[in-house]
Amino acid sequence: MSSLLDEEKDKGDSPWAEEIKSKKPKGVLVSSECSTSVLRSFFKELSPSDNKVYLLDGFPRQIQQARDFDEKVGTGKAIISLTCSPEIMAERRLKRARSDDDPAIAKSRERSHIEETLPAILDQEKQGRHVHEVASDKDGDEGWEVFKTALLRFTDTYLDHRDILSSNGIWVRRRQRDALDGRDVMEAKVRINGDYSRSTFDEITDRQGIYEVIRPHVPHLEPSASNLGLDILAHFTTVRWSFLANDKFTIVLDESDFGHSIGEVELMAEDEAEAHLQIDGFMRKYSSFFGRGKGDGEKPEGKLSAYLRRYGAGLRKEK
Repeated sequence: MSSLLDEEKDKGDSPWAEEIKSKKPKGVLVSSECSTSVLRSFFKELSPSDNKVYLLDGFPRQIQQARDFDEKVGTGKAIISLTCSPEIMAERRLKRARSDDDPAIAKSRERSHIEETLPAILDQEKQGRHVHEVASDKDGDEGWEVFKTALLRFTDTYLDHRDILSSNGIWVRRRQRDALDGRDVMEAKVRINGDYSRSTFDEITDRQGIYEVIRPHVPHLEPSASNLGLDILAHFTTVRWSFLANDKFTIVLDESDFGHSIGEVELMAEDEAEAHLQIDGFMRKYSSFFGRGKGDGEKPEGKLSAYLRRYGAGLRKEK
């Protein structure tokens, strides 16, 4: 957010330039109208095809800022609150040696955080927005790993009844994305074609739609019951890294908390055959990156398969 304000300040025709120049160097928050206007302009200039996730560093800092953003720009997915001791913050200010980091301004910022930002965070929680706290006392690569892991982590609970659904190519799970909303989302993947290493799925994310898909296979389902009356098949947490290649291929690398790693290449397309041809061509072109397993002909093993092989069905019990 700070860099956007600096850019706005340097624009010759900006109506907010004077406010930013007079307040920001003193550690005083700019008005909600100013910050909201700057952010609205930034997002309006993005391409309609831009589907990236944007992290607004240092925003919102006030209750009104958060409410104005929701009303005039859009609803944010979640709030990430970095926690850090005052002593470490003081050390970091000395190291970065910025012109607006003198002790008086630092005190003003700390007071503003306590009096204005903390109430804004509490207000967002009251409105049902998930606030994800991440410890930020670590520096460098170690600190980045803590932050990155917190952002990219999710927990899956797979559901079934006597293996009936999975044997029919249907996988039902509850997924909790810790950093995004902290709540469970029920999902179902229905295999249309292929095997594990080359497959096409329909994905269903609304509870009623999932119920309609699995009811013919498990007639005793209870639509209002927790987990639709299904049994827990597996439960584990994953850290996922995703990369976009050639503007259309998504490379996904997963590391699960029971020590299993797996990767895949995804392409969203209407034509299944064409999608597989494009993925094959992409993987051949970058064959040095995509290994074929530890031995010739070895097939990759998915997270769920690895979990069941190691622990059996149900909640994990170390063997």
